[in-house]
Amino acid sequence: MSSTIHAFTGNNRNHVRKFAGLVTSVRPSPLFSLGSSSSPSLEVAVYSSVDISRESFGERSSTSPRVDTGVCGLLVLHPHPWLGGSANDVTVAGIVTAAVQSNRFQAVATYQQRGVGRSKGRSSLVGCGADMNDVARVLASLCKTTQTNDKIVWDDCDEEVSLPRRWHVVGYSWGACHVAGSVNAMLASVERASILSITLLGFPMLSGSSCALFAPIARTIRFLEQAVKTSASEQIPLFVFTAEHDEFTNAELMHKAIRAFPGGEAHAVTQVLPGLGHFNSPRTAHEIGMLIVERITSTL
Repeated sequence: MSSTIHAFTGNNRNHVRKFAGLVTSVRPSPLFSLGSSSSPSLEVAVYSSVDISRESFGERSSTSPRVDTGVCGLLVLHPHPWLGGSANDVTVAGIVTAAVQSNRFQAVATYQQRGVGRSKGRSSLVGCGADMNDVARVLASLCKTTQTNDKIVWDDCDEEVSLPRRWHVVGYSWGACHVAGSVNAMLASVERASILSITLLGFPMLSGSSCALFAPIARTIRFLEQAVKTSASEQIPLFVFTAEHDEFTNAELMHKAIRAFPGGEAHAVTQVLPGLGHFNSPRTAHEIGMLIVERITSTL
């Protein structure tokens, strides 16, 4: 049975500027109405490159001319809902805004995980297959593959909005765990060519931190190993960014673990962000977003 995705583009500059500034009184976001108790509706926002002022970051210049890196999109996942994570997270907002301003993507999307915002269902304390399958559900819907029966209806325009079939996928914090743990599900839902790269930012795997309650180290290591092995075998570019002083991850130990996984030494691109911690200011988040955009689009 087919269902309907109610989506809006968010392509007015005030909306995106408010999103960048973390003002919560923005326009209502769309719903992925997938019509199932096991697969609840998810709140999804889709943005496309427009001429946005950078006033939120103290700059007056407008965006640079569009750079042709191919017709592609960027999907960003937010941190753990039980720790206050949402699509309005500072770092998520910084990545989304930097991506939109870069003019390198046809579309930039993010969604509220189960139980956050207007998304239905209940988020899992320690993560589960259903939550991670949502990553594949959203990606398949954005790609409009034959594996999904969703019908997309755009609420803010008269004509259907064109979406790319190739996407970069970025996860921050617990969102990085969801991305890593859902790699196989994504590959089962879309064509291999639809996944251009996978990026893990602030991947949590430190047993002595408070995050261990939500992301047991044995579980997160399995997610990380799966992401490394699968991306290497499928030749999907994998980028791992870790802050030097991340409260939830020891960058040296994690990158050592990545190199020990099959294919990790030759395939995964790891980078330490000097002087930074797990959490960021809006300006730092925007700079991280620009770094991610530059690295992942250089693979095209």
